[in-house]
Amino acid sequence: MSNKWKHSVLCSLKDKLDVIARLDKGESATKLAAEFGIRKATVCDWKKNCSKIEQFSSTTSERTLKKCKTLKVSHYENIDEAICLWFSQERQKGMPISGPLIQEKRHIN
Repeated sequence: MSNKWKHSVLCSLKDKLDVIARLDKGESATKLAAEFGIRKATVCDWKKNCSKIEQFSSTTSERTLKKCKTLKVSHYENIDEAICLWFSQERQKGMPISGPLIQEKRHIN
């Protein structure tokens, strides 16, 4: 039986940004890993991907950064953008929008 490392996401994107900032100030990855209860390799991965994390965080609210733990991007970015535009236009008209209606619209496109 092999011992696979169990994948678990412990830190929010806000925590990841804080760790990256502290690394930039000169704190050691080992110390930060111990403080956050993660492996040193994880801290190094965050540092390596800091541009992606920072780019995502620049377009995201503070509240979302505290809740969100991973950077998930859509495979259907064009469809998602079109649905978002449609949603905004319909809401400006005062039309009520439900989850099933959005799903139906997404499958049409």
